[in-house]
Amino acid sequence: MIEMPSCSSKPINESPLSEGPSFSSKKPNESSMRELPSCSCKNPQPLISKVFQNIDNFSLDGSKNQKLQHGIVEVVIKDNLPFDFVEGKGFLSFVKQHFPLYKVSTRNTIKAHIEKMYNEEKEICVAMLKFFSYLSLTTDIWTDVEMNSMLGVTIHGVNGTEQFNGTNGVYKLSEAHTVSHISEVFIAALKDFSIDEKQGMAVVTDNGTNIVKAVHDSFGKKRHIPCFEGVNLVCENSLNNPEVNAVVVKCKEIDIVAKKKC
Repeated sequence: MIEMPSCSSKPINESPLSEGPSFSSKKPNESSMRELPSCSCKNPQPLISKVFQNIDNFSLDGSKNQKLQHGIVEVVIKDNLPFDFVEGKGFLSFVKQHFPLYKVSTRNTIKAHIEKMYNEEKEICVAMLKFFSYLSLTTDIWTDVEMNSMLGVTIHGVNGTEQFNGTNGVYKLSEAHTVSHISEVFIAALKDFSIDEKQGMAVVTDNGTNIVKAVHDSFGKKRHIPCFEGVNLVCENSLNNPEVNAVVVKCKEIDIVAKKKC
């Protein structure tokens, strides 16, 4: 006879409910009860000292208050925003949501802070320019959107391997564009940064008669350099030449004939 394979040697549960889960009527002992793991709070309550320190940091002279105010001023400067940007509803809502302890500065405070930063940067520039014996200056007259005439001045210098490039400023021409008035404003702009006329070895301007004469009177004719605006004038004058103009006319006629055949 063939032997059948032996089954598992585990004892068969004689309970009538052997096919289902077995239940025990015994009460669990205290020793057999497991302790639930303690729940660690992810956001514990801060110490009272930390709370007061945070409030102090957002006070008028607090570190966080100063840091935020400086950051807002940089945004206004770099993005060329109006001073009343800090009074906008969107900005105030943003600050209230993310920095509820910060008291937003007024437009006048932002303006005063920008003027303070300007004076600090200006002192640094003045100190640096003392090490440059020779400077190149660029100036030009332009008109803003309110039709105010302005004189812009930029500075460029080389001292060994060290270079300096900066904007001296934009100064309003309150009078007619006479030679004497342009010269007066230009020299005042240089003195504003403690620059002596002898340091200006080259002054670059456009070909405006008044501004050229002002530079000649203030720095001498040899120090004046006309800008590359003259290249445009050369091209315009060359096209007015009869021989060149005849060639241009011929080219236009050829272009017209070629387009008609196409």
